[in-house]
Amino acid sequence: MAASKQGSTELMSDVKKPLEIAIVGGGIIGGFAAATLSRLPNSKVSLFEKAEGPREAGAWIALTEAALLTLSRIANIEEVQEFVYRGKPEPLSRRHWKTGEVLKYDTSSFPRPENFVQARTHRVPLHNFVLKHVPEGVIKYNHAVVKIDVDISGGTLHFENQDPVRADLIVAADGIYSRIRRQFRVNENLEYKGVVAYRYVFDENLLKDVHGVLDDTSSWMGRDGTSVFLGKVGLQKYGFVALIPEPPNVASDLAWNRSAGQRGISHLLHYFQEWDPLITKIINVLPDILAFPLERAPWLHDLTIGDRIVFAGDAAHPTSGVYAVGSSMGFDDIWALYRALSETSTKSTNDDSDEETKYNLPLSLFLFNETRKHFLQRVERQTFIDGEVKRKYLNVAKDDADWQRRLLNTLGGLDWVKEHNVELEYQKVRDEHFLKIYT
Repeated sequence: MAASKQGSTELMSDVKKPLEIAIVGGGIIGGFAAATLSRLPNSKVSLFEKAEGPREAGAWIALTEAALLTLSRIANIEEVQEFVYRGKPEPLSRRHWKTGEVLKYDTSSFPRPENFVQARTHRVPLHNFVLKHVPEGVIKYNHAVVKIDVDISGGTLHFENQDPVRADLIVAADGIYSRIRRQFRVNENLEYKGVVAYRYVFDENLLKDVHGVLDDTSSWMGRDGTSVFLGKVGLQKYGFVALIPEPPNVASDLAWNRSAGQRGISHLLHYFQEWDPLITKIINVLPDILAFPLERAPWLHDLTIGDRIVFAGDAAHPTSGVYAVGSSMGFDDIWALYRALSETSTKSTNDDSDEETKYNLPLSLFLFNETRKHFLQRVERQTFIDGEVKRKYLNVAKDDADWQRRLLNTLGGLDWVKEHNVELEYQKVRDEHFLKIYT
């Protein structure tokens, strides 16, 4: 990929018109991209979303320290506190599957202000918060992108029912099933990870007659790899998540965001009958349960195509259920892109006015890619370590005491993922290539 500024003049944006950025996908990451990239001078951002409007359903979402830090770069972090919940005494309690005994508390690697301590929320308020920071008129609903063409002068987005649109830069934030990614990876197949996620967010008042409900956020860990997460998620909502190893024939009947109904609830009651009784008490009050298979595909080693397309969020790193850092990694993708575009623009290098600002897309996308790809490759590698190496380590436990000891050994060491500071990473990459920017 060409990285030199000298070799990229044909892709320097025209001073006579704004840099036209098209974002595909109006979910949380696409919305964050629209809110963030709209801050660029002499730019015009459009977000194309196939749905008729924001979805009013969603699941438990973890906001890690990294996610909160990046959100704070575009908005007042105090606003976030209005719709999140932090468990007490610590953000997350790890519990024994049968006894409910706390085995470990998840904490930050160092003391930090409470606003930046990991928290829980759910999709709807987080999505609404992000969309609130998108300028009016940027989002175009009912625009389903079916194909993208790229040439030396830009990209063309083709839609199901609208005329094509040209853009200088296209940001693909259309999720794990990204149509754009699969257009360029024609042989890609998402594979089942062997685990089904059962989840639901419901009103807290449904728990008023349930004895023993905890005030913290807890995770119960089973010996077969099963995990259960229970806890408040803000705005008087409560979240249930169970990650259960299931055979492929069970997973094949499921799809994302589809109700498993009473059959699914009955399955959970039977499955967890020997676990901590609090779990089945809460399952009994669930009004419904959504179930879907966790899937994955190889992550992109390069997050750009042809100096015109950028992949972000699950479209770039397509694996569901990765350490609860999906939103964090997506936010960081976008922040790295924003910083790269901003600092390589002539407003930064030449002190041009907003109206005269031009952008160096090859250099920007090179810096973006260098900022993100090495970290993401290491995270993908970690999923293998945890899924294969650590699982084998746990499976040879002699008894429950040995299993608990081994489990505690596997639970440490992910602070580098959850607390990753993408701004500092970008600064490191920028300084390594300083003369490409400022000469």
